[in-house]
Amino acid sequence: MIKKPIPRAWPVLFISLFLIGSLSVITEGQQTADFNKRELSIIHLGAIEVLNGYESLINQIGESTVNNPSLTKGLSDQFLELFVSRQVMLFNDLDPDHKLSPFYESETYINNLLLWYPDGMDINLNLDNARAGDILNHGNDVYSLDFKIEKQISGNYMNQRLNLNAENLLYRVAFNEAGGDFRNFRIVGIRNIESDMVPDYDRSLEEVASQDLKESEAYTIRQGIEALINDYSNYLLLLGNVDESEEDKGLYAESFRALFESPDITVFNDLTPNPQDYLISIDAYLDVLSAHYPAGINNLSVTMDSTVFENVISEQDEVYSTYINLAKFFSGMYDNQEVFRNMFPLTLRVSFKRSGRAYEEFRIRSIDLEAEDLFDAEVAYVEPDNKITPVSRNGFSLTVFGSYGQTRIEDHNLTDLNLESDKHTWSFSPGFGINAGAGIMYSINDHLALEFGGFFNQWLLGIEEGSWTETLENGKLFFQSHTDKPKEDLIPVFIDTERDFEIETVIQFSGGDMTKAFGLQWGKSKTQSKQYDFFIAANGQYTIDKYDGGFEDYIPFTHSEYVNRYAPNKLTFRKVTDSSYFFLNEQLVHRMPFQSFFGNLTGIQVSENSTILADYFKVVYLDKAENLLSKVLIIDYTHTATDNSLIRGMPIKLTVQVKNAGRKDAQNLDITYRLPADVEVVNFRNIRHINASETKELVLEFFPTGNFKENQIRVEFDIDGADITNAEDVDFVIHLDDPGKASHDKSLVQTYSEYRGDDPLKGLNVAQALRAVEIGDYYALIIGIDKFRGEWPPLRNAVNDARTIQGLLEEKYQFHHIKSLYNEEATRQNILGAFEWFMQNLNKKDNLLIYYSGHGYYNEQMEKGFWVPVDAETKQIHQYISNEEIRAFMSGIPTRHTLLVSDACFSGDIFRGKTLSIPYENSTKYYHKVYSLMSRKALTSGGIEPVLDGGRDGHSVFGYYLLKSLENNNSKYLDAGELYNQIRIPVINNSEQTPIYNPVNDTGDEGGQFIFITK
Repeated sequence: MIKKPIPRAWPVLFISLFLIGSLSVITEGQQTADFNKRELSIIHLGAIEVLNGYESLINQIGESTVNNPSLTKGLSDQFLELFVSRQVMLFNDLDPDHKLSPFYESETYINNLLLWYPDGMDINLNLDNARAGDILNHGNDVYSLDFKIEKQISGNYMNQRLNLNAENLLYRVAFNEAGGDFRNFRIVGIRNIESDMVPDYDRSLEEVASQDLKESEAYTIRQGIEALINDYSNYLLLLGNVDESEEDKGLYAESFRALFESPDITVFNDLTPNPQDYLISIDAYLDVLSAHYPAGINNLSVTMDSTVFENVISEQDEVYSTYINLAKFFSGMYDNQEVFRNMFPLTLRVSFKRSGRAYEEFRIRSIDLEAEDLFDAEVAYVEPDNKITPVSRNGFSLTVFGSYGQTRIEDHNLTDLNLESDKHTWSFSPGFGINAGAGIMYSINDHLALEFGGFFNQWLLGIEEGSWTETLENGKLFFQSHTDKPKEDLIPVFIDTERDFEIETVIQFSGGDMTKAFGLQWGKSKTQSKQYDFFIAANGQYTIDKYDGGFEDYIPFTHSEYVNRYAPNKLTFRKVTDSSYFFLNEQLVHRMPFQSFFGNLTGIQVSENSTILADYFKVVYLDKAENLLSKVLIIDYTHTATDNSLIRGMPIKLTVQVKNAGRKDAQNLDITYRLPADVEVVNFRNIRHINASETKELVLEFFPTGNFKENQIRVEFDIDGADITNAEDVDFVIHLDDPGKASHDKSLVQTYSEYRGDDPLKGLNVAQALRAVEIGDYYALIIGIDKFRGEWPPLRNAVNDARTIQGLLEEKYQFHHIKSLYNEEATRQNILGAFEWFMQNLNKKDNLLIYYSGHGYYNEQMEKGFWVPVDAETKQIHQYISNEEIRAFMSGIPTRHTLLVSDACFSGDIFRGKTLSIPYENSTKYYHKVYSLMSRKALTSGGIEPVLDGGRDGHSVFGYYLLKSLENNNSKYLDAGELYNQIRIPVINNSEQTPIYNPVNDTGDEGGQFIFITK
């Protein structure tokens, strides 16, 4: 397709014959009186689309866990978006024997799916024989209906046995209606048709009618809720402060009561250990605080789960409410006994009002445990028994469409370009251009129709009905295929292939089939289907191929960490001399001999039934543009000292050879230097200009004063006034204990001798400096327990692993303070006391590593994991340290980065919630970014399964490969994510456990990384 302007408007008549697919559905049998057949078909279609997404995403998640684990997180988040909230209760069909909890929250369900089915799970929903129930009206324009569907499962449970169950399930799908529009279809629950228990759907059904908020409105509401929670925390601390007067405490109590919507509401009693009454009045809550905590409570941490703040419920008279999940932790002396209150997550219902554009009067309506009520199944419940069949289509319908925008094409013929504009650019920007039309369709039957109409078009940027859409949206090209065939947008570009050139586009997947390919196409013949392709897929794969009647894969579909799933991707094809180079987001992925073109068509392709967004498409010559550049490069240097002695107080002469390797003179150069404090300059002989191909000497003389305490001097240069320079990439370090004469060969800059020539990797990011990262202190807490007491058997390798880790950190990495707790030292009190010390003494610049090797315990009824301290002699939960306590301390310790490494059974339970990470890349820019953002992450030896104590060379399997990676690391920086990538596969291949690395939810993680820095 070539887009050309039409000089005037051309009205065109058309008669089209359409084959219509059977997509809409209606229900035969019992129907509600409120909806006609057409409305029922729309409702059923919306529900079936959600159920198709449920089936598809579970299968895609299973494939990603095997082929590309980096995609699993994104697919899991998409799966959770099918439900009204992450607290929706789903029948536990993961356990083939149905011995565990009968229901899980949707978030726990997907986490368990990943843990229990490491090779993935395949499912099939028998939608052909599905049955629909009656539509129920819940008020507030919210409706729901049940679907009875057989779900066939195929998966290897815990790598121990096959799960081939066929479950008969009831899927409850809800939606809301507004002005005849049916929208917001979401799953509110899944249960087994034979189950005796039914989830309470009331909260989920309320949230179906949630308010659509602008980003600014959501931000305002969140601020109001955060202020309410801060007041709640502050008043609790003030009420227990022994320094406050009784009169002031009375005022604080009144203010605390005013935070609630009504004085009659009840709140969860988190103050009393093992309370008889879990829900008590506000006054009773204050009485417990006053009577049993005379010294108040300490270390109060109340953290709001940001991932749950999604649904704001509209009630009446501008009154709204929402549910908020909190993680609450505190310590104190309850009746003179020290307690650390390990809390399950709390659920708050918060109400507020709207006044104009403002939201105000935020009040707490209830506080309870985050839990879902289960009730006995209704005796009178009637199973869905309405058959789903296609809706009948006949009669007339009207079709209208329109679009607005412009495609601007610059310089089709590259051979005619001058030096100032040696490029071809196809850019997208708003401008003039319209495409509109209307038509009347007559449906003869369910599958055949005739359409009559006309269109008005001044650009061919627009719509081909039933085939493709191409429009402009916010400066990006929106390109969509409506059929089961890919669509391409190609333009003639005449490229002199004897020269060096580059073809590049920035393109992003927007919707459709994640497994299908889209991307860059070039060298295509106008008369025959012959071309070259550089394609990616949203599931993380890429391919490079040639098509000349059959496909020849240079690179078959291959998973790559360089493919961005949720962000734009830069695809670059570069020809240099006789070779072709392919870059994915500025990372070289393939090199091969250059292949002659079939033709001159070049452009982009969208995959079938999918949508992409393109930022730009460009073609540039590399060699002619090179003629205009000056390249001032440091190619050699020497330093000398008096009497060949590099000592304090004696002058040092640094001579630098600087060459202009370009073909353009470098005029008005400004070269400056940087030296450490207490180093004085004696002389600086600068360079102001260098002609093309000329070499000059730059001389800097200096001496370290007596106050200079370091053993080496770092010298840095900045070169301004040149088009290209390598000054930031050359590291000048002079060691004071070295001989006074040193010379460095010219291999420093060989890769710069030809810009984008000898080394095609250069030029994507020229001269990026490796600047030092400003860091705080590094702390470590190392815990290892072999000698357990009572009912817990001893371990063999835990202490050895921990001691070896400590020694390696002290010897090779920058750790300033390391505290260790081995065997009898690792009591519950000492471990929590260490956490509390870190919380009180570390600051926001510091970094903390926590390493634990010992026993872990998982309580299936509570679905919670624990550490087992050395003084836990029996298997009673109150003696353990729960993952909730660890999570609370990780949130409260004010570091920039906290990394938990846990080599224990069931340690994977520490993860919970929606998290995002920054994709890894080996660059200084990446390390700057991930260090500047806070991180709270955990690297665990397994999920919620037992892990091995025995291993290799006196270490556990996990400990062995962790130590091996840290020992073999030769890089200055090693982030925890890359460490995980190095150990994951060896641990899986040599044990029955699967390591996990993820952010710990609700602890303040911003996507950063803990970075190990070598000495």
